[in-house]
Amino acid sequence: MIRNLLIDPLNKSSSHLFFNASVISGIVKTETALIGDLSHIEELKPIQPELNYLPYGPSGVLNGIFKSLYILTGKAAFRKRNILFLCFDNTIIPLVLIMLYPVFFRSCLSLIIHNNLTTLKTNKIKRFAYRLLVTVYKANVYVMSKQMKRIYDLDVESINKSILLPHPNYSRLIKFDKAEGLLTDSNKINVIAVGRQAKLIIDFLRDFPLESFTNIRFTIVHREKIKAFESKNVTIINKRLSYDEYYTMLSEANFALFALDNTVEHRASGILMDCISLQCAVIAPCTGHFLEYENMGIGYFYTNYADLKNIFQTINNNPQMDVAGWTEGFKQALSYSAPGNFDRILFNRQK
Repeated sequence: MIRNLLIDPLNKSSSHLFFNASVISGIVKTETALIGDLSHIEELKPIQPELNYLPYGPSGVLNGIFKSLYILTGKAAFRKRNILFLCFDNTIIPLVLIMLYPVFFRSCLSLIIHNNLTTLKTNKIKRFAYRLLVTVYKANVYVMSKQMKRIYDLDVESINKSILLPHPNYSRLIKFDKAEGLLTDSNKINVIAVGRQAKLIIDFLRDFPLESFTNIRFTIVHREKIKAFESKNVTIINKRLSYDEYYTMLSEANFALFALDNTVEHRASGILMDCISLQCAVIAPCTGHFLEYENMGIGYFYTNYADLKNIFQTINNNPQMDVAGWTEGFKQALSYSAPGNFDRILFNRQK
């Protein structure tokens, strides 16, 4: 019998694949079904084959939302069900669920917050609708970092407090075929900046005397064209990495470099969880999601870009550093972010 209904109305193909798979890994699968886009479900099935799936066909974002709600209505109307939205938009889903409360009044609603906080904090109309949704359903709301909880409880919903659910790691899920020729200098300490992190930090790196850090090889990866550095110890990769290339690079790098990014105050960092899952040490700002791991010994943390020079110098002066020295820190980080028993955490309150 299906008691638990998971809904992902937004993601397609491999987007949020490991996050959803991690949540599913801790849930009794014989009693649970996932409503989602067919392309996303096809990616999930090989990882979580025991789960029940309720797919809908290819569609745009708006149609996907309404298709998922249509299936949900058919499975939960006037029944006692645990309904968990793995993600949601800030407009349509809250409004439709409010209107459908007479249909779902017997169910227990739960929501996981991803990139919703900025809008809910700043947009009064959307925040009002969201608060009404949470109040009417007495919903359980889950956030994935301590900073997200602080912001949510202070600026979004001060009466119905959020529940901290640390963003799960993917250490047991990530499998890839090793790609060759990405990090070409195994005799140096390899520091990488990938995707959004590369774009945010590249201008600051140009002002650094990177050539003076002779024991470090910097690799910057972004799909947009990046002007070459004059420093000989900087490699530019101008392309979007494939799945195998991305995880190969993280698994082989000594450090992943993160930029000062204000948006990480309001959301969890998926790349940080990739690093923890693969035990790639980080060079990260003391802000947002990163704060939870600052004292666990998984890398270096900085407060401003001026601090980066000192960190690079420390790394440069220890070219034979024992990277395995981060092992204990990663054990702690992996334990803190373990998927755990999501049945107990996510479905702990019923009407």
